[in-house]
Amino acid sequence: MASQNGIPLSGDTPVGESPAGDVLYRNEKTVVTRCVMPGSGERVVFKQAFGADAIRLLRHEAGILERLAGIKGVVKIAQVPTPANTLAFHADGGIPLSELLRKHKFSIPDMVEPGRALARTLAGVHRAGVIHKDVTPSKWLFRCRWRPACQ
Repeated sequence: MASQNGIPLSGDTPVGESPAGDVLYRNEKTVVTRCVMPGSGERVVFKQAFGADAIRLLRHEAGILERLAGIKGVVKIAQVPTPANTLAFHADGGIPLSELLRKHKFSIPDMVEPGRALARTLAGVHRAGVIHKDVTPSKWLFRCRWRPACQ
């Protein structure tokens, strides 16, 4: 089984057996779903990549996330069975910023604290020497009290 620092990437679970969940994000290369693991009840987010470079990209992402593990606001990798070419993250009940912005109208003062929290997280990521090349509202999950978690 392929792994990146103990993170299984070759697929402990056949794709057909992976837990179904709500799709948070989808494009031609990636599907991100949120679900509850059968048995444990643990909430996780699965990121499954498609295409020839899927395993290489997931290994790279896993390595970066290990490097960023101590930064508040950055998602943590979950050690759960995954389909092939998939990473699992702990889900803290966040809602994608894109969804929040579609459903609610916020005043500028309402967005100050979320913006500051997002900036603090990105500053920590940058101090660790990492540049997130695709910061979009669909990739930032917000929990209660506006604490962001970068996907």
